[in-house]
Amino acid sequence: MMSGGRSLARAGVVVMFLNGAAIVAAFAREATIAYYYGASAELDALLVACFFVRTVTEIMPLTLGLAIIPVLAQQRERSAEYIGIMATWLLLLFGTLSVGYALAGRYLVRLISSGFDQHRAALAEHFVWLVAPVILVRGLLIPTKAFANFFRRFTLAELARVVASCAIVLTLVLLAQRWKGDALPSAFAIGSGVALILTTAALTGTGIKPGIKGGLAVFRQSAPLLGMLTVFFILLYVRQAINLFLFSQLEEGVLSSARYAASVISVPIALVGGAIATVIFPEIAVAAADGNKVRVQDVATRAVILGFLGGAVAATLLCLLNLPIIRLLFQRGRFGAEATRLTALLVVPFAVSVPLGIIWGILQRVSISVGRTWWLVASISVSLPLQAVLGWAFMRAFGALGIVTAHTICLAVTVSIVFWASRRWLEMKKALLCIAMLSCPMLAGAFFVGFCQAHMGWFLRIALAAAAVVLYIGIVRLFL
Repeated sequence: MMSGGRSLARAGVVVMFLNGAAIVAAFAREATIAYYYGASAELDALLVACFFVRTVTEIMPLTLGLAIIPVLAQQRERSAEYIGIMATWLLLLFGTLSVGYALAGRYLVRLISSGFDQHRAALAEHFVWLVAPVILVRGLLIPTKAFANFFRRFTLAELARVVASCAIVLTLVLLAQRWKGDALPSAFAIGSGVALILTTAALTGTGIKPGIKGGLAVFRQSAPLLGMLTVFFILLYVRQAINLFLFSQLEEGVLSSARYAASVISVPIALVGGAIATVIFPEIAVAAADGNKVRVQDVATRAVILGFLGGAVAATLLCLLNLPIIRLLFQRGRFGAEATRLTALLVVPFAVSVPLGIIWGILQRVSISVGRTWWLVASISVSLPLQAVLGWAFMRAFGALGIVTAHTICLAVTVSIVFWASRRWLEMKKALLCIAMLSCPMLAGAFFVGFCQAHMGWFLRIALAAAAVVLYIGIVRLFL
């Protein structure tokens, strides 16, 4: 068990390092987008046009990929055959969806962007044609990465994210001045294609071959998970559609500013949560398949505690340094001072959701591995109407800040429900006490920064950040 733990730790370090490289490349990508497009009508329109693309290419591949991993853990000797069959069916499925969205996507765009003015609405409908091919590419990319992770081939799959961001940057530099707004969706299509090629290369030598026959048998074995996971991801993206609809009611550029703020807080979620979830999922799936409950509890509890520690540290740093970070990353070209101010303001409530987002990803893997996906559906079902009501009420009172605050509150409700439902598979008292001790100073710091940051100098910000990190690490050392 000790050697297995060291192996997991080494894999986690490798994935975290590659995630770090991917994050640097992603910020180069975001800075390039900010330079050429700022918080603009073009970016607002692209976000709406890409919503269905993201929904379909994440719901279906994540559902199938997550459902098949426990099956592969139980049928290790036939894993290559199963993966080949699934990849073939996904190719046919997403090719059909790409054509369908190109022909009928404008009707969905009109529904989501009801608050857009005529210019932004026309741009969104135009971008549908350009982003439709991304459905095919991204639809294959996500499950291919999951399959590479199952075979413990993390390197190329994670490196693909770096190369994809670099490809987007290069495409924008070469084409943004000439193609104007059309360069943005084209760049994402090219970047996704490059990432798919590299991720597929990670599976060489595994014996995977395309196949059609036996598809029903593969899906039948994963059926206990497929139904609940499909419902879960549909509800998850309904929640995102609610946020998108609410932001579309506000003035031009607000949706883009929220996207930039979300991209900043996604860094620690991807760096910490992505690395932990990537490494522990195969381990927990195998332990659960073998009936090793003690191993599941040990791995899951450590992952939750370490994930919340990383999230709490990141949330505190983002709250204290929100304005300097946004200025450094984005304030150039078409991204002006007003967009910087709004984006920095949105970072604070977004930052509070960082540890929640990390824990949410870990608990999803635990729930799926132990066959309790109904926990996920129940949690989203409870928080979804709350999201709609709070989001609308807070938007009317506080604008964009209210929408983000409502999102964070509903995420906390969702995580709390799944956390309680997972108590048999966690060392509950240890995890809960540690999270409570980390949450109190983190939330106090966020409220303090929200009210007093205009009067805080650099020395005070850095001193508070250092004190918070030392405090958080000291708390976690009591439990590990």
